[in-house]
Amino acid sequence: MSAATGLFLVLTLIVRLQGADCAIGANANTYEFKRLCKLAALAYSKPAAARTDDAATDSYQKIQRLNMTLIDAAWQDMFKKDKNGKDWPQEPPADTEAQYKWTPFWKDWSAAAKWLS
Repeated sequence: MSAATGLFLVLTLIVRLQGADCAIGANANTYEFKRLCKLAALAYSKPAAARTDDAATDSYQKIQRLNMTLIDAAWQDMFKKDKNGKDWPQEPPADTEAQYKWTPFWKDWSAAAKWLS
């Protein structure tokens, strides 16, 4: 016996044993019909695009800015090519990169230094 046939027999027995009342008034199943329509509509709808949470990014930037305000002037000066703060290096100094690996963080630190100046 296939699974579909077995399921059909079980459902038939359940309905027969429970008894069914066929006296249903007009619009008696409106609530259930609307819910089933919404469920069926899900098959044809496209999911909403995922939203990015900017709160985490904003918090990270605030922390970087706070760190930049608390650090000594020698560290802040690494982010300026000239003393006027008009030219900003895009990469960390070559002599420090091999030891500290600052490249992934340099962009964030530089943005915090620009904000501070």
